[in-house]
Amino acid sequence: MKELLDEDALDPKKLFDSKEYNTLIIGREGFDKGQNNIADLLESLFEKDCPRSKKEEVFVLLKAANAADMLVDTIKNTKSIKQKTILTATCWETGLDFSKYFLFFTELACHENYELAFEAFTVLENEEGTVDQETIKKALELANRAKKVQADIHKLLLKFLQTKVDV
Repeated sequence: MKELLDEDALDPKKLFDSKEYNTLIIGREGFDKGQNNIADLLESLFEKDCPRSKKEEVFVLLKAANAADMLVDTIKNTKSIKQKTILTATCWETGLDFSKYFLFFTELACHENYELAFEAFTVLENEEGTVDQETIKKALELANRAKKVQADIHKLLLKFLQTKVDV
């Protein structure tokens, strides 16, 4: 409490300094209790020095809460590439079904940032849900049109999508 009252203890400018803090903003307006719990779990992934064991607990809880939609919405609304990367890795770590977001993760796999592209490709590669042929063909077209890509990931992505297309 003393820290809150001490003017020198907290510098508000630091709160938005990505080197000092990982600030993840999740718009919670209209959330029910379950959605607030999921948001709390997502925010906990960004705690400084969060141990792997705690992250694994979070992955299990996110899967139990079927948090796929909220995870994707948070990725879409997050500007920080580092945060997008952590959230995207969380997607495949949870083992949730992201098949309805196949095109979204294809776009991310075509990103110029290597880590984000790699994590998004991993989501696609580990997807166990059913993805229809029309979506796979659209994903292949999207990947072929992509301009600023990570060459190694892009090659893997194209090869992966081509193996999924029924001839």
